[in-house]
Amino acid sequence: MFCMGCSNLQDKPFSTIYYNQGNISRTDSERSMEKRIKTISATTSRVGNNLLHAQVKLQNVKSYSIPIRYKFSWIIDNGTIDDTSSTWKNDTISGGQTITLSDIATDSKTNDFKLELKPLK
Repeated sequence: MFCMGCSNLQDKPFSTIYYNQGNISRTDSERSMEKRIKTISATTSRVGNNLLHAQVKLQNVKSYSIPIRYKFSWIIDNGTIDDTSSTWKNDTISGGQTITLSDIATDSKTNDFKLELKPLK
């Protein structure tokens, strides 16, 4: 069903930040996202029943606020990606602000993660 005026997030440019064995990489489908939001750091720790706690620090390098949607996906130790246990969340990064996005995996066999970012309009 088509909705006039509704946001179609699949058509929006997005960034994916990968955390793999302590290494951080990022791919951007459009350079405008890369020029507005910088990845400062990504870290992990173990909490509760040996669950992976992921934290990604992002900085808005512009002077205006940028609303975003984000979702963590978890990479299990056999290489399988679990993208069903986390949901899309909304946040806004104010101009010049640095924020930390975080989530906790639901499987103790998770070792790495990816974070997807999309602009929210």
